[in-house]
Amino acid sequence: VLDELLEVLVDPFGSDLAGGHLVWGTVAVIAFAIVIKLFSHVRVRLRFSLIGGLTFYVGWQATRELFEYYLARWTDLGAIYGGFSAVVASVLWVFLTSSLLLLCGQLVKTVQRRVLHGPQWPKTPRRALKPAAEAALSEPPAAEPGPHEAKSPA
Repeated sequence: VLDELLEVLVDPFGSDLAGGHLVWGTVAVIAFAIVIKLFSHVRVRLRFSLIGGLTFYVGWQATRELFEYYLARWTDLGAIYGGFSAVVASVLWVFLTSSLLLLCGQLVKTVQRRVLHGPQWPKTPRRALKPAAEAALSEPPAAEPGPHEAKSPA
């Protein structure tokens, strides 16, 4: 009974069913799009956040399968960490998931800038420059006296 309850809690829509991946995939893509749109410091268009969400879901499924394979075949965390093996596995899973989230966020930023600005987008936005730096960039530099010219006393 406990195993069935845990299975329902972990996978309530049953990913083994035909619509399970569709439901979880949709939830993951929409959640990623919301997170990117809310917590990004620049305006992210919906289509780019959905592309990132889809990439995140596919990567998350691949990471999940590889992580399960790693835990089942290559490592025995219980022999090393004993009772703390669940904590170690959970921390490792959170690290992998957060790394994937950051990677997909960077992908969204890069794809959006590449599509909107072309291959040579500005590396530093003009509004980020301070007024003094803008004035220094717009004025030509003053001519320095050469080595044979006398400097005038100031």
